[in-house]
Amino acid sequence: MKSGNSLIWDSNGKLIEQSWIDLSKRVTNTHGGLGIIAEDFVELLRYQSAPLNISLHNRRMGFAEITKDALQEKDIELLAKTLVAMALISSDNEREWFIYFLRKASDLNEFDANRAALVINELAEINRCNALMLLHNLRGYIIKTTKGEEVISDLLMETGLLKNAILDGLPKK
Repeated sequence: MKSGNSLIWDSNGKLIEQSWIDLSKRVTNTHGGLGIIAEDFVELLRYQSAPLNISLHNRRMGFAEITKDALQEKDIELLAKTLVAMALISSDNEREWFIYFLRKASDLNEFDANRAALVINELAEINRCNALMLLHNLRGYIIKTTKGEEVISDLLMETGLLKNAILDGLPKK
């Protein structure tokens, strides 16, 4: 577990029960809050990490729980800024789990493709190359849906929400 401040878990390594609104206020009101939350999210999503023995599944579902209500435009913007900060300190696949575990507030077992597409759009506004790489890499991520197993990048494309700035940068089929 990283040393120093965390906005996600307490000093005993227990995930803090908080809403997205609470967390976003803490990020905004904490010196270096964006960097802290980026480190926290990397640690929650990283395969090798183990903040005080919280299982990988519980860490990733904790991320889904924390971010489930990040629905407004300002929330999507903060999620994208967090992804940019994560890009500086993480490997590609850690950022991809960030998108993979954006889940619907009504059912954390369901991938929220619409919100994920909006986050990628916002990311493209900040760093188009990073957004394109992320979308490209998501071709290797499969999720179970009511239709069966589906590729995350295909689900994102099917939303019809990805901006032309993203679509124009993708290889033609």
